[in-house]
Amino acid sequence: LVDPRGDLKGTRKSMTPIVDFLSKEYGWSGKVGTKPTKKEFHEGLKTSDIFLYCGHGTGEEFLPREKVAAIPEETESECPTTLLMGCSSGKLQEYGDFEQSGVVWSYILGGAPSVVCCLWDVTDKDIDRYTE
Repeated sequence: LVDPRGDLKGTRKSMTPIVDFLSKEYGWSGKVGTKPTKKEFHEGLKTSDIFLYCGHGTGEEFLPREKVAAIPEETESECPTTLLMGCSSGKLQEYGDFEQSGVVWSYILGGAPSVVCCLWDVTDKDIDRYTE
């Protein structure tokens, strides 16, 4: 899922050749420059071996963290290895004396064997470099 809001033109430009290659050579499927429905996002997590999100934040606006964490309970699958390439996508929120919380935990609870994410704000050029 690359640039789902359609406002990261540089990322879309640099990722399109990569996406085209992966589609042709390995049958990769996904969306570039368009918003997914909740069902499409959910299906992508259930049926992919690797899930790549290049956009703003964590992508939680497309599928709530509770739905991500519940994937193993709802289906016989688990979340794939996930790359969340958005600003502070791995940042955990502090709640005083209670445990920290963040979207990255939802992917881990959802069975993802690994999650690569950003702990701080990054530019789209940084993301382009990370995904080259």
